[in-house]
Amino acid sequence: MEYVISKLSGLGALAAICICRSKVRRSARYLDTLQALEPGRGIIASLTIQASDLKKERTDLHQRYTDLCHAISSPLMPPTANNKAVPKASVAAAIARRNQEFQDLDLLEREIRSLPGFGKFPHTQSTIDFTDLARRGPIVCFSTTGDITIAFLVTTRGVEVISLDDISYEDLRGHVEFLVRGKSPSKVRKSKKAENNELVRKALKWLWTCAVEPVLRHLNLINNVPPKMLPRIWWVTSGLLGLLPLHAAGSGWGTSRNNTMSHVVSSYTPTFKALAYVRQKQLRPLGDPGTKFLVVRAPERKGCKPLDPNQTELKGVLKKFGPDMVKESLPSSPSPEEVLESLKTANIAHFICHGISEAHNPSRGGLQLHDGEDGRLTIHDLASCSLDQVQIAYLSACSTAQNKANNLVDELIHVAGAFNLVGFTHVIGTLWEASDEIAAMVAPTFYKMLNGKIQEGLSDNDAVAYALHEVVISLWKKNGKIEKKKRDRVDDWVPFIHIGA
Repeated sequence: MEYVISKLSGLGALAAICICRSKVRRSARYLDTLQALEPGRGIIASLTIQASDLKKERTDLHQRYTDLCHAISSPLMPPTANNKAVPKASVAAAIARRNQEFQDLDLLEREIRSLPGFGKFPHTQSTIDFTDLARRGPIVCFSTTGDITIAFLVTTRGVEVISLDDISYEDLRGHVEFLVRGKSPSKVRKSKKAENNELVRKALKWLWTCAVEPVLRHLNLINNVPPKMLPRIWWVTSGLLGLLPLHAAGSGWGTSRNNTMSHVVSSYTPTFKALAYVRQKQLRPLGDPGTKFLVVRAPERKGCKPLDPNQTELKGVLKKFGPDMVKESLPSSPSPEEVLESLKTANIAHFICHGISEAHNPSRGGLQLHDGEDGRLTIHDLASCSLDQVQIAYLSACSTAQNKANNLVDELIHVAGAFNLVGFTHVIGTLWEASDEIAAMVAPTFYKMLNGKIQEGLSDNDAVAYALHEVVISLWKKNGKIEKKKRDRVDDWVPFIHIGA
């Protein structure tokens, strides 16, 4: 599916720009444009959501469906020792078995389509009320075709479109190659760190000037005097512009208001449909006694330095949030199967491990729990899950929200997105590698601030977003005074993002 969709990349954006430039009535045109763009993005994610809807109606059919999908997508033949030739009879039997699995899947899909509301399964047929989704704050979606970039601004009043004329495809592509697909700042040689950091700062300033500032100004969210409580905004991550750190755009953090974080609290969502999916969940309040907190720790990986060697982050997160929580920590370097089983009863899951982002086979990316292929909890593994009770996944791992696939920019196949789609209402991920020192500082502070926001009376959804916003600010601001070192090293705090409701 990844291969097929990669050959169709950009068709949704092309359809959108054609409709946007048509001669129909403007208000209808903008809504039609968005309705044309949305189905062409997050196609694989839509199938995951539809399968989750099936689970709610018929768990037996859902189980059969997921089992067959995974059987079909597994290798036809297991690897042989010493590259020995496989007997022809074994190959023929494997082919016959695979053909039968396809026939079984076809029959099963026909059975599912007979259910009310599943007539087009596995394709979704639900409609999205875009303006209703914006009741908690505006949602912004970008679309680029050649040198034409437009921004869809969705509010409770309707859908508006503005043209971002200062963005050229060449500039946009260059910033994506540097910030998203280039060398992680943590891997830059020490002698080059200052130079690399300055390039990051220039990219963030360009992002503010050409994209974010025009959007916020049109939404009347640019204020000279900060409000008592900053409004929230959601950025749709599909498309080239959506890959960039929109939450960190700008400059002069703490000394001016020419940046995103001075005006809004940012959250991300892969698609409008994904946002609607996580918002429909009915969950127990995070502050309730008995909330189960799961810690998955896999600090060792061959060829990499150990993560959290003194257990600073582990100890910090276990004591910072709620005394009435049920805390469970899996043995170090557990198997993917153990983790998936434990997630079935967890409300909050905190991972301390190495993240892997794959450019050519994105669904093979994941969290490395121990060495070897069988030690990786992959996006493909997560796709088989549909978790009803989960709320927060904190992925303290490298590049969990990074999309390296050039031809799948509308799919956003990364680890953080996978956790969001299997049921986690909130996911904390990273756009690139964060230093161990920073990670050990951010995680405990996040839970402390989250607990404080809940005590203040904020809803769970708001509490998570505001807590991460403030903990990121705390990296470059302390007691109202800017710490020059932290302010200048923007690549330390930029990668942390919130995905979800």
